[in-house]
Amino acid sequence: MAEEAILRLEGLSRADMLELSEYLPDADVHYEEQGIPEGSLGALPLVAAVVVVSVVALKGLVTFLAYRYGGTTEEREIEVRRPDGTRVRATVRFRQVGTHQQEAELARTLSDLTGLDPATILPAAGSQ
Repeated sequence: MAEEAILRLEGLSRADMLELSEYLPDADVHYEEQGIPEGSLGALPLVAAVVVVSVVALKGLVTFLAYRYGGTTEEREIEVRRPDGTRVRATVRFRQVGTHQQEAELARTLSDLTGLDPATILPAAGSQ
């Protein structure tokens, strides 16, 4: 069996996890407990989403990230483990921009990390 690329999205709350599950109904995804952030008293444990990279999964991630964090300024660490074992990490920044523009930016960022054509993730992302 060929190794698949894996995307890891860290720092999710339980509410994020439940909502992300709605955006990824057909994706191969599981969640790993990360624990309580250091220095956070009374905080709830965070989780990481571990997603097998596919066009369906990346479409769901783009939509989730754009709509979940589109009205705020936010940063998330994303790690991709490629089939050859190399790991690529990037900080994805969400700015207060229109949702369609943000979706295209996210699709291009995920495309850069995974090597998938951005137009397969989001058609508008490939034309800019």
